[in-house]
Amino acid sequence: MGHARTRPGRGPLAAGEVLAGRYEIDRVLGAGGMGVVYAARDLELDEIVALKLLRAPSGSEDPAALDRFRHEVRITRRISHQHVVRTHDLGEAAGRRFITWSTWTAGRSRSYSSDAARCRSRPPW
Repeated sequence: MGHARTRPGRGPLAAGEVLAGRYEIDRVLGAGGMGVVYAARDLELDEIVALKLLRAPSGSEDPAALDRFRHEVRITRRISHQHVVRTHDLGEAAGRRFITWSTWTAGRSRSYSSDAARCRSRPPW
């Protein structure tokens, strides 16, 4: 079965679209000021990842927002802890910038942001 290719543009990604020839979008996990987070399957490694798509198309983003995006990747790559998800990829495809993370599975996959909210609301132990 073929996968829908990601079209250039600003709109949301749809289930079944493939970003960067590698990440098949499953569903939206959440949204914030910098972007939208999706559950996606890494077709290369056959793993579920969280994929954050920067809101502004590549080339039109505010330079400060792009710096924050890169800073987020640099900071999260330095952290190694069982309760912190790992950053996998920073990329650009079809005029869109994105970050991917591992998911933290405890019964089901969840995004980085929902895990962080859960941990703030109650201790993980």
